[in-house]
Amino acid sequence: MSRFVMAVLALLLGIAFASAQAIVGDPKPQIEISGWSYKLLGQDVHGYSCQTQCVAGSSVSYRFYGADFDTKMTLDQFREQQRQAVKMLQEQRRVPPGAKIEIVSITEEKIGDGRMLKSQRLTTLEDSRTGHAISSFVFGPWAPFSLISSGPDEATTKANFAQFLAPVVVVARMGANR
Repeated sequence: MSRFVMAVLALLLGIAFASAQAIVGDPKPQIEISGWSYKLLGQDVHGYSCQTQCVAGSSVSYRFYGADFDTKMTLDQFREQQRQAVKMLQEQRRVPPGAKIEIVSITEEKIGDGRMLKSQRLTTLEDSRTGHAISSFVFGPWAPFSLISSGPDEATTKANFAQFLAPVVVVARMGANR
């Protein structure tokens, strides 16, 4: 092999390595919202934690799904999936002992030219403290995604969910896949 070909290969490998390092070593948020810190959770879940200008203990996360995701999921299928999720959380002890998780509502809503399946849950701890969560799947002419908001009270959880929904739809419309 000529020195020129070797130099080009070395340059290309160096660029590929540097690009891979930048992607893996320093993940950048797809959206930025004032008062929230970003952290990539695993390989494809984008997580945000309240820092300032929001209620402490609040968090929001989203994940984009591929073309093979079931975008035809019905409200009944989603309802059953949410029941199973609550059962799994309690069986695998992902909530403190004695905590009770209650599904407050499960709805299907139209959002623009898409739809959203949304579940609201209330977790009550033994000492009567509560936590609220909203889990959703959002489908439309964009990459399907899930959006989850949790916080210490219902109003905060709903406000945080609403604050993130529109920007995540914009990212999905731009063709996000992760």
